[in-house]
Amino acid sequence: MYSILIVDDDTQLLRLMRDVFEIEGWHVTVCGCAEKALSAIEAQSYDCCVVDLKLPDVVGHSLIEQLKTTLNIPIIALSQLNRSVES
Repeated sequence: MYSILIVDDDTQLLRLMRDVFEIEGWHVTVCGCAEKALSAIEAQSYDCCVVDLKLPDVVGHSLIEQLKTTLNIPIIALSQLNRSVES
């Protein structure tokens, strides 16, 4: 079974991603901030990591750089842009 760490402060998106990966048979760990994510990687190994670029405690790029120094796995960066569309 593959394992994935998902780091995002959007609880709805975390639930959605967790559900999708679990349906596909992955073991999923979700964290709402960088601090918890760093603790999680010390406790367990992962096959992949998804990181939101806008976290409440650090900029996602900073967390990604930290993860890259300790992990040799794919890291997927998420970015959400809220934009109004004018008609």
